[in-house]
Amino acid sequence: MNAESPSRETVTGARIAPALRGLTEAIGLDPAGAAIPCHDPLLGQHIGGATIARLIAEGGMGRVYEGLQHQPKRPVAVKVMRPGLVSREAYRRFAHEAEVLGKLRHPCIAQIFSAGMCDVAGAQLPYFVMEYIPDALPITQYAVQQALPADDLLQLFKKLCDAVAHGHAHGVIHRDLKPSNILVEPAGGLKIIDFGVARSVGAGPGSMTSLTEMGQLIGTAQYMSPEQFSTNSDDIDGRSDVYALGVILYELLTGRPPYAIRPEQIFEAASRPWIKSSSHPQIWR
Repeated sequence: MNAESPSRETVTGARIAPALRGLTEAIGLDPAGAAIPCHDPLLGQHIGGATIARLIAEGGMGRVYEGLQHQPKRPVAVKVMRPGLVSREAYRRFAHEAEVLGKLRHPCIAQIFSAGMCDVAGAQLPYFVMEYIPDALPITQYAVQQALPADDLLQLFKKLCDAVAHGHAHGVIHRDLKPSNILVEPAGGLKIIDFGVARSVGAGPGSMTSLTEMGQLIGTAQYMSPEQFSTNSDDIDGRSDVYALGVILYELLTGRPPYAIRPEQIFEAASRPWIKSSSHPQIWR
C-alpha cells in the first residue's frame, strides 16, 4: 500500500462519521454523549404503545422518557438507546436488560412492560417500556432528605436486600448496584432499576452467560467488588452484589462511602481497590 493511501479503517470511518453525526444531532446528542441544543424528534412520537411526553433522565446506555401508555392507560418510562452506541455489544446489552427485567417479579424491582425497536432519524434503535417511578430519589438522597434514623434505614435496606435476593434466586446478578440505581418513592416504596449490566446464571455448570467481553469492566468503581476488576468474568457471582450492598449500607449509616475512589482512579483501583478514607467516620444517626 502507498504510504499516503488511506487505510480501510480510515475510509470506513470517513463514510460512517457523517451518518452517525446526523443521527446523533437529530436526537440531540453528539457521538460522545453530550447534549446539544435542538429539538428531540422522539417527543410526541408513539413507541411501544406509549406517547413520549418528556425527557426525564440520561445514562451511559440511553435516554429515559416519560410516556403515556394507551392500553392500559398509565404513565410509563421509555428507555431508548443512545444513537452513538451502535456496536453489536451495546445492542446486546440493552436487549438483555429487557429480557432480565421481564423475568423478575418483585415489588421492589422496576417492572418491564414491553420491548422492541423504534425508528430514529432512519436508524433502528432498541427501546423498552417500563414502570414509571415519579418523584423518586436515590436511596442515599432520600435518607438524608427524610433524616431517617438508623432503625428506619435498616428497614429500608432490608427491602433492598430482599429484592436483590429475589434476583439471585432467579439466576440474575445485578453487578451495578449503587444509590442512583436504587430509587425510593415519596411514600417510602423502593425500586431497583437498570439491570443493563446484569449477568444471568443458568442452573448447571458452564451455563453462565455474561454481557462483559474479556477485559471489559462493567459497573461503577466506587461500588465494585475487587473481582469485578478482574479480566476473568467467571470470578463474578452474587457476592459482588453483596459487596455493593455493604458499601451502600456504610454510606447510608455514615453519610459517605468507605473508599475515596475518583473516576480517574479506576485503573489504579483495578490493581489496588482498597483506598481508605482519610478518617473513620461514626454512625451519625
